[in-house]
Amino acid sequence: MAGEENVFRLEAGERVTETEVHAACDQLVAEGAEVTRRAVLQRVGRGSMTTISRYVTSWEERQRARVEARDVELSPDEQDAALMFARQMAQRLTERLRREAAEEVTGYKDAAEREARRSAELARDYDALNAEKEGVIAGLRTEIDRLQDELTQAQADVAVATAVASDLDNQLKTQVTLTTAAETRAREAEARVEDAVAAAAEARGRADAFAADLERARQTERGLRDELAAAIAAGKQTEKDLRAELTTATGALATAQAAAAEQTAQLEAARAAVARLEDLVKATDRRAEHEAADRQAAEQRAAAAEAAQARLEGEIQELRARVMTLEAAAAKPASTSPDRHA
Repeated sequence: MAGEENVFRLEAGERVTETEVHAACDQLVAEGAEVTRRAVLQRVGRGSMTTISRYVTSWEERQRARVEARDVELSPDEQDAALMFARQMAQRLTERLRREAAEEVTGYKDAAEREARRSAELARDYDALNAEKEGVIAGLRTEIDRLQDELTQAQADVAVATAVASDLDNQLKTQVTLTTAAETRAREAEARVEDAVAAAAEARGRADAFAADLERARQTERGLRDELAAAIAAGKQTEKDLRAELTTATGALATAQAAAAEQTAQLEAARAAVARLEDLVKATDRRAEHEAADRQAAEQRAAAAEAAQARLEGEIQELRARVMTLEAAAAKPASTSPDRHA
């Protein structure tokens, strides 16, 4: 009906009147044609379907009022026209009521079936999402456990690296102490050499007697100098090695601390993902509850439509009884007034 209203538009300056529509209805009745809104619209040639429907409804109400008025004497032609109108009205109303009721019931049933299919799809989607959620949560829990283990191991590595660095620092301090002691001994040796040289100088006059002592002193000096040089070189190399080991341990400690921080961030991200998934599942549960409520409402509307159809069937039966009454009333005057028919 809404599509028909949009087909015919009221032309500017030519508004259709109720009188024109009633005249078109009377012409259709006189021609024995069915009075429908489209037929009236085509007969008038202008106006909107809404306006035509309103005026045809007023014409139908006027015809029913004329038929139901018991104190009005109708001519045979008027009785035939009224009877034809009543039959047309009964037939058209019956067909329209049946069609509208069937369409409404079909629409409600289709809506209920769509809601049922949609609910089934949502249930399947919910089950799939729930299964996927469980799998993801299990995977995330496994990943969290793995990251927790790695974090614990990293913390243990950091503790070991810290202990190693502390040991290396203690060793470096010990080596520095030993180097300092070696340098002290070297200086003392140099002092002794100088004393020996001085003694040799003093005993130069007694060269023959002390030649052997001088040679031994020189050999002692060379040995002490070589020993001093070797001790200093060994001390510096040991210090260099210890410093390199300390640098390596410090880098390992920084790397372990960075890995621990990264694993902590991954752990927090995994926990946030689990929270988002739980929120999504809660939202899906709420949407499923709304869909169930909509499905229940659709079923209630379908039941109401079936009740309306039953009520319309009752009205159709009542209308048929009234038509039979009108037919009997129309037949009675015809049998009692033979002169008028003649």
